[in-house]
Amino acid sequence: MQADGPHTSIVSKFPLFDADGRIYAVGGIVTDITERKRLETELLQISEREQRRIAQDLHDGLGQQLAGISCLCNALQADLQSRSAPNAADAARISRLLNATVANRAGWRGDSTRSRRNPAACWPRSVNWR
Repeated sequence: MQADGPHTSIVSKFPLFDADGRIYAVGGIVTDITERKRLETELLQISEREQRRIAQDLHDGLGQQLAGISCLCNALQADLQSRSAPNAADAARISRLLNATVANRAGWRGDSTRSRRNPAACWPRSVNWR
């Protein structure tokens, strides 16, 4: 152990030969890689923090926008369906895709919000689109 704490080293050993080709000793090189290992660990920690920050940003920003769009789409789809509009089926398909996307966003950060469980519950059915 060094005065400043434990160190990590790489040791390379090799034979030393005399003039007749016989081994007379073993040589070695010790390389201290303590600082390299510390920097590798620090780099991994920084990378993990950055991944968590990106996931948080996605969840808080894009996830919330998707949930809002999903709610609006559900209301639009219900309105079109109640009026037997020809494009109600298209709106229903878009609504299903958005609902699935909102449900999948839970995996971004382990979210369990009300809109994930029931995206239609976050918007009143009485929206007037006309």
